[in-house]
Amino acid sequence: MIRELILSIISAFVVEPVEAELKQSLTAAGAPYAVVSSVTACARTAGPALVERASSDWWWATSTGFKIATGMKEPVDVVSSYAPDCRQAIEAANAYLNKAGQSLSTYRRAMPDV
Repeated sequence: MIRELILSIISAFVVEPVEAELKQSLTAAGAPYAVVSSVTACARTAGPALVERASSDWWWATSTGFKIATGMKEPVDVVSSYAPDCRQAIEAANAYLNKAGQSLSTYRRAMPDV
């Protein structure tokens, strides 16, 4: 029951805002549906890992939630640190965003170099 509650909170305050922001930015930049859907799917893959971390480390969950709520940390940074397999989708998204004068640099900042 606690796990489901944490998943709902993380989904509502981290994953869903990131998905919405990515969809809006990529659509405005003219990215094809395949790119938009792959990037938003990557954001969703971070959910279970975030729940696992939050349920095992309440201090991390509380401090991260506070930082996101106050604007000290971007939700995209949190999601990207738990979905490192999404590098290719992020690169494709960045190509479209760069053409529109935007970037996913905050999303990529937390991505490990491969």
